[in-house]
Amino acid sequence: MSQVIADALRWWVRAQPERIALDVDGDQVSYGDLGAWTDRVAHHLVAVQAVQPGDVVAVAGLNSIDWCIAALGASKAGAIVTPVNYRYTAREVDHLMADCSPAVVLADDHEMQKITAVVEGGRDTKVLPMAIVGELRHADPVSFHAEMAPSDPAILAYTSGTTGDPKGLVYTHETVLAALFELLLKDPTPPEETNMLLALPLFSVGGIVHSLVHAVSRGAKVVVMRDFDPARALELLAEHRISHMNGVPVIYERIAAQPGFAERDLSHIKVAMVGGARVSDQLLQAFNARGVALRHMYGMTEAGGCGTVPRPADALAHPELCGDGSIFTEVRTMRQDGGWCAPGEEGEIVMRGPAMMVGYWRRPEATAGAIRDGWLHSGDLGVIDDDGYLRYVDRLKDMIISGGFNVSPTEVENVLCAVPGVTEVAVIAVHDERWGETPAAIVYSEAGDVDDDALLDAARRELAVFKVPRYVVHSDAPLPRMASGKLAKRQLREEYADVPTRITASIPS
Repeated sequence: MSQVIADALRWWVRAQPERIALDVDGDQVSYGDLGAWTDRVAHHLVAVQAVQPGDVVAVAGLNSIDWCIAALGASKAGAIVTPVNYRYTAREVDHLMADCSPAVVLADDHEMQKITAVVEGGRDTKVLPMAIVGELRHADPVSFHAEMAPSDPAILAYTSGTTGDPKGLVYTHETVLAALFELLLKDPTPPEETNMLLALPLFSVGGIVHSLVHAVSRGAKVVVMRDFDPARALELLAEHRISHMNGVPVIYERIAAQPGFAERDLSHIKVAMVGGARVSDQLLQAFNARGVALRHMYGMTEAGGCGTVPRPADALAHPELCGDGSIFTEVRTMRQDGGWCAPGEEGEIVMRGPAMMVGYWRRPEATAGAIRDGWLHSGDLGVIDDDGYLRYVDRLKDMIISGGFNVSPTEVENVLCAVPGVTEVAVIAVHDERWGETPAAIVYSEAGDVDDDALLDAARRELAVFKVPRYVVHSDAPLPRMASGKLAKRQLREEYADVPTRITASIPS
């Protein structure tokens, strides 16, 4: 059975050659042109650059039309596409190259100096300017076809590295498409009405998999933003009658904060998924008022991105819940002893389904640690109720144990974020002589008008005393985030580890 990404693209090239497939800052490419252009890129990689099926081709650069074509062309050539995070330092790029040994790296002007420096430092790989892709846009037509199997690796995506150096996650053609097929069973939007907005970096799984590859595999149009600008994003939603988007809460929050948002008719948005961080009631209500049910998904890159997402009616009725799994993806909670949790009992969230990664690249021990008896272990705590609906609690590794009591940073963050003037907050564990660990809150206010008393009063009203932050630190800049959009908790823990030695406690021990 043929089930590879290139086959899906070829079908839409035949079925709707005039339909716009890609739009990047108004530069549009139809499906007919997309098919011809990616054929030329695939032919160049094989005939000129000697890329073989199964080779890794890395794509490094900012969001652009050429980036999209480079990735799709490499996939057509039978290569394994690995996107390179443009926020990586040279050390992190060197780690990626040492790990996956790309045959070719396509790099734009923004990334070329960094990539070249790494290669010249001792990496045996070929570096090509992304401009080559642009030069092939109007070149002579070629006929290209490469034999691939559904089980062949298609995308090698590197994690954000919250627990050490990033690991490569292997997705095959069938796992990438299985994720799409499962979503399509719950979303019967016809291709001609499916217009996606990508406000994330293309190098993220939400970019290359859930937007670019899924869009061209279902005959949709994907509108790619070079850089996220909330005012422009709001314009694009209406201009293109966007039907689908996904992202982290901060993207939706910044769009909702734009002048004129409250008057916009956004009812054409059929699927708006949000995840990766806490979703406030205020944000849900803001979009609900515009006719959009933000659907609080739960997932992880190892699970193919989205493990469970609520149906629209459930999203409106129970915004705190993350759905009840999917058609073919099971979500359960497990005790530490390996037994299944009872309804209402807190445990580790585990998943299994057809969109899961096949494993970590060349890391069998790490794969065996993550996937046990067919179940992917998330490292997250959750509760499943009597009706099978999941409520996310927190990261197991982020939990604060203060005097033997568990403190969920997410619970404390939800309370503090509701205080007027708070833009974002991260709660982390810091050392405490008496209790072992104690919560510290790192707070950023765009207006700079939030004081400790307001924060602590809210915490005391809503939380048990051991959950109230002993330390409140005001940041004068937005809090650091990973490529996924999640708060960089590990970085914050390292940066603020010495808080007890330099800041007076807000409450006594």
